[in-house]
Amino acid sequence: SERQGRWLRAVIKGKRRVNGVDRYDFDDRQAVPERRLRRIAKISEFFVGQEVEYLSASAKVWVRARILRLQEALGKADLDVKANAELQRIRCVTEKSEAQAASAEPASKRPRTVAAGNGAPRPLPSSPS
Repeated sequence: SERQGRWLRAVIKGKRRVNGVDRYDFDDRQAVPERRLRRIAKISEFFVGQEVEYLSASAKVWVRARILRLQEALGKADLDVKANAELQRIRCVTEKSEAQAASAEPASKRPRTVAAGNGAPRPLPSSPS
């Protein structure tokens, strides 16, 4: 939901084609385009060390992240940018996001992080250039 700034769970009630575009109907919304939908991720789809994208609540944008630890019982993951991240805010990197990242800041400029003793990420000291 753009208004609520988060993904909402919903059950698809119907599908139809409008002007050549697949649209989906829900209890409270009609004719939602496919680009506005996403399947709920399962923890089994992720692995430690995987590069993913995290939907930042504060920045309201998808940011690159790396999985440091999976918390299977909680359905959460510790990322290098956010501890205890909920799975609905994590997605696999896609070809589209790869292309966007290629035109963005190089990975070498991105701050490096490491897990602190409690599993929370902390910045690594900068190395002299």
